[in-house]
Amino acid sequence: MWPWYFALLFVLLGGGLSPVFAGPTSKPQQPIVASSDSWVVYGVDGESVHDRTAPGGIAFAVSAQDKKPEPWSSGATAPITQALHAGETITVTFWARSAAPTSLKALLLPSASPNSALAQADIQLDPQWHSFTLRAVGKVDAAPFSHVVALHLGQAGTEVRLGPIVTVAGDLPDGAVEAKIRTYGRDRVTGHLSIPAPDGLRLAATLRTPVGHGPFPAVVIIGGSGPGKRGGFAALNDRLLAAGFATLEYDKRGWGQSGGKAIDDVAVHIEDARAVVRFLGKQPKIDRARIGLVGASQGGMVAAATAVKEPSVKAIVMLAGPALPSRAILIDQITHQLRDPAGSGAKIRKQRLFMEDILDIISAEPDASKRQPKIRERVVQAAREDLFPNEAIDMMVAGLSDPALALNLAYRPAEMLARIHVPVLALYAQRDILVSPAENMEAARKALRGNRDATFIELAGVNHMFQLARTGSAEEWLTLGPTHTAPEMVRIVPLWLRRHLGAKRPGDR
Repeated sequence: MWPWYFALLFVLLGGGLSPVFAGPTSKPQQPIVASSDSWVVYGVDGESVHDRTAPGGIAFAVSAQDKKPEPWSSGATAPITQALHAGETITVTFWARSAAPTSLKALLLPSASPNSALAQADIQLDPQWHSFTLRAVGKVDAAPFSHVVALHLGQAGTEVRLGPIVTVAGDLPDGAVEAKIRTYGRDRVTGHLSIPAPDGLRLAATLRTPVGHGPFPAVVIIGGSGPGKRGGFAALNDRLLAAGFATLEYDKRGWGQSGGKAIDDVAVHIEDARAVVRFLGKQPKIDRARIGLVGASQGGMVAAATAVKEPSVKAIVMLAGPALPSRAILIDQITHQLRDPAGSGAKIRKQRLFMEDILDIISAEPDASKRQPKIRERVVQAAREDLFPNEAIDMMVAGLSDPALALNLAYRPAEMLARIHVPVLALYAQRDILVSPAENMEAARKALRGNRDATFIELAGVNHMFQLARTGSAEEWLTLGPTHTAPEMVRIVPLWLRRHLGAKRPGDR
């Protein structure tokens, strides 16, 4: 729910700060197909188009542009959804063609370090579709979505069309790519949109609609706190499309292709979501009377407030949506992540008191420059009390000084939930260490007691990221592949939305 380093870096005891990964797989995984709408372009315009010659019948068309001195001045990237392990092979195959013959550079590289490619190749494009393969061996353990396949387009000088991407971790069986791509069919039409936010900046979004004339009911997917880029809900997007829904996913301000400064201010995110809903309702293939929201974690709070303020929203789904006051959730979250499994009850109580003191400092001192020294003083004292290692002091101070804490500390989600009169599906995860399922479900149930159509479900064996999990720990998240893939969640959400928004599957009459 709160800044991402609390969820991923505050694992300070018993193993240090490094995420834990499973070792290289002993046998190859099944290839995964990412559709052509996974491509995101920069420095040039592009859109999804029908192309019956493309694998699956849809391509992402990148507009022709004058050649630029630097080939990387514009380009296209698509995320790799698998984890990559040190010593393990990853193979990426993609399809592309161009209106006129041209030469481009293709790379497989970490998304955070574009100058350190694991693999690269010069590829020749022409008007026929061709497949191109990049293969590399992981140098370090890396989480899902931490690598991308990239194309430099600055010197293309012609329209380029991009098709689907097939990735597999481990050695690729002979014929696996060809067999997988034969089953890849056209099930969507995709457009990349630029949506105006209330303060004038632009939010980058992807709108997927089923094949057909519409108008379609639509679902806006709202991510949680921290890095908010499109791509984390691929399994749910696919199932919603198959159920007859259009889906819209957008980069939060300051992330991905969206403008502005990244800051987790819930009030700002609510206004951005309202702008997205209003923009979506004006699209020609969308039925503005049948718009639903799916919000994950902090996005659940945003979805709730948006449903109250936007009458076109007719149903919402909260995935681990907080219902307790923000202060209580923060104390619980960070104490849980500081907890030493072998620690005593007295130490845990001290950790809770430490967090209460920190939040008191944040509440009492509105001036951030004056607040940080007080936070540091209390953090240093806590380290002396052996509540966490000395080497974590600077990271703790940086995290606890984040402006988002002060902005959102007084937020009370239950007050907004109590005002919702559209149907609500609240899913919680049994192994969630950030939004405790029992306490938050009870608070949500109490807040929504006046709502005639509110459903509450706790999913067994699922973590905060809605992955099947053994422990639910933050370290384990990074070993489990793409997020929001728990089969029961992916099954339940479209069925519930179909009942409440009346979507038809493609081909239904």
